Amino acid sequence: MPKTWKKKSREEITKEIDTLMKGADPYMRTDTLTADARAEYLQFMSKMYRYSNRNQALIRSQYEGAGFVASFNHWKQEGHSVRKGQKGIKILKPSTARYYKDTDGKEKPLSSLSKEDQKQVIARGLPISEHRYYNTVAVFDVTQTDMPAEDYPKYYPNRPFAFEATNPEA
Repeated sequence: MPKTWKKKSREEITKEIDTLMKGADPYMRTDTLTADARAEYLQFMSKMYRYSNRNQALIRSQYEGAGFVASFNHWKQEGHSVRKGQKGIKILKPSTARYYKDTDGKEKPLSSLSKEDQKQVIARGLPISEHRYYNTVAVFDVTQTDMPAEDYPKYYPNRPFAFEATNPEA
């Protein structure tokens, strides 16, 4: 029987984010690190260049040996599967919700309307505002996939390129 997904409440999401951030706090406090630990942290950051400092700290706090992380769907598109039983690394994903003010002046999510009603709200010129919020999403390290270890280097950033020497004597 497949698992059913239960939508989390705003309070549950907030609590989960708070817990994650408390675990990541020591990884964001570089002022307390030794010179060697700071150098190791910078090395780690160079591998996770696509993620914010906060998400880098979250990744490191949950999977310290991470080398390259991506979403489940990314690995699937690349032709690899996340190995069964692997636990996702939680990071924060920013999202934007658009709201409109109804005739009573109350803000309501624009997404709660049909596409046709959304067009009518926009056409009538009702005020629309945007609110940014964060959700947790799971990413997986390359070592959590079925990819052979000899293929890992092609996913690491800053990898050396193999330039073809067509005329080595020139």
